[in-house]
Amino acid sequence: MEIEILGAHMTEVTNAKPTALVIDGVLALDAGSLCSSLTLSAQQKLKAILITHQHYDHIRDIPALAMNLSYQGVLQIYSTPPVFEVLSTHLLDGKIYP
Repeated sequence: MEIEILGAHMTEVTNAKPTALVIDGVLALDAGSLCSSLTLSAQQKLKAILITHQHYDHIRDIPALAMNLSYQGVLQIYSTPPVFEVLSTHLLDGKIYP
């Protein structure tokens, strides 16, 4: 098993990025810095994301990732009902991102 730590911080600055890990190139743990850390080719290899909780530094790149992969198929997102509630009512409600 290969685990790549893309970020483990609350904010993004030059040498620190929000929380995201990639396991074996196909499973992401949180989505704080997936798009800002991975090439488009690496993003396209992802099969699923496990979101641990709804803080912004863990969910930030979900909309951008969805747009980057919109013509590729389905990317599974796994989490708890409270996380999905926050995603659907605040981040993916169509007001900020199409």
